[in-house]
Amino acid sequence: MNKKILISLSVIGLVAAIGIGGTIAFFSDTETSTGNTFTAGAIDLTVDNESYVTGPEGVLVYSEETSWELDDLTGQLFFNFSDLKPGDIGEDTISLHVDSNDAYLCAAVQITDDSDQSCTEPELEVDVNCPDDGELAENIEFAFWADDGDNVYEGGEYIFLQGKINDICQAGGKIALADSQYNVWDSAGPLEAGTTKYIGKAWCFGDLVMFPLGDDITDPLVRSGSVTCNGAAVNNAPQTDRVMGDIQFYAVQARNNPNFTCANDYNPVYPGTRTLVLEDKDAQWNVIPGVMQGTLTYNTAGQTFTGTFDATGLAVTTEYALIYYADKDPRFQSWGGDNPGAVIATFNSDGSGNITSQNINVDLGIDLPESPDWNINPTPDYCDNHNGFDSYNTCAGAKIWLVPTNNLTGGNSLPLVSWNPSTYLFETDLINYNDTDI
Repeated sequence: MNKKILISLSVIGLVAAIGIGGTIAFFSDTETSTGNTFTAGAIDLTVDNESYVTGPEGVLVYSEETSWELDDLTGQLFFNFSDLKPGDIGEDTISLHVDSNDAYLCAAVQITDDSDQSCTEPELEVDVNCPDDGELAENIEFAFWADDGDNVYEGGEYIFLQGKINDICQAGGKIALADSQYNVWDSAGPLEAGTTKYIGKAWCFGDLVMFPLGDDITDPLVRSGSVTCNGAAVNNAPQTDRVMGDIQFYAVQARNNPNFTCANDYNPVYPGTRTLVLEDKDAQWNVIPGVMQGTLTYNTAGQTFTGTFDATGLAVTTEYALIYYADKDPRFQSWGGDNPGAVIATFNSDGSGNITSQNINVDLGIDLPESPDWNINPTPDYCDNHNGFDSYNTCAGAKIWLVPTNNLTGGNSLPLVSWNPSTYLFETDLINYNDTDI
């Protein structure tokens, strides 16, 4: 075979190879959609506040401390007033801004402290139980209305809530501002995206009277008289008393949520959760490290005392009681914890001596502490070693202990009938709890 024939065969082979490759191609077309994305919308509620209060000269003045520009709530206070006198008043305008999406809007208030801070001679003449629950909350009256933004109550503006603090905080303190059945500014339904709405609020240390003024745009320093306060009926019982509380606003999407109501679907969760560590202690009241320990996580206010409890290093398969131990005066001579004291919950340790994540939900029917507990007043002063034994963060409050239930009367009630401190877990701080439905 000559060279020319070999070349021809090679060419034929190449052509054949190309022909075979061509038999696997089909008519085709490709279309690509790139960047497909789901992005969640947002409900962003921001708040600002413009505040006025009775000043030292007895006239209304601007309150810089309780006013702020538009922001998220990160510690701002709507109320932070001391040295109140009967007849004092305050006025505020809260503006609520809902961005991006239509939203329902709710609010809630709770009292976290209503207590006597001391007992003056004039107070004791009319409040023989001092120190006990304070009387200030029952003497401060509020009014809330749908305002137009000028901080003055005017004709045609709707007062949607009025009463003493105690009354407003009943039933969980929930307030419907705009839900599927109710809207304080318009007909029932949500706030539209991009909406700004205003709430006027006034308070009075005494009897509050609301009088609507004519429509204008000037503030209450220019136009006084829409809010007046008569403190003549207030006696000496609230002297030195303190009221503390939380205010919460809640926005939730309206789309795909047609039947939302604040009363049924809003459950306020306040940042009022605290943690108390319980430890075993020696005869000098010093913590014994690394042996036994308990942790109580609890809510500082509510209609029931709620929380969780964990412990380690206990006797195995033993029943324990978490108790409110209320001291008598003198602390080291009269003991038992039933002043009044309470059994909060009982638990059983497991085979390893542990109590793991046990829920607590009990209607105590009392605050913690509760009079006549010696620790309800400032006299013991558990802070900074002032009493010679303790250096707690909370100077006055309730003691919480964990004890074997067989040390209690009948196994389930106070007072303690045995004293076996090596088997107990003791407080490392005092606590305060406000029962909001008493």
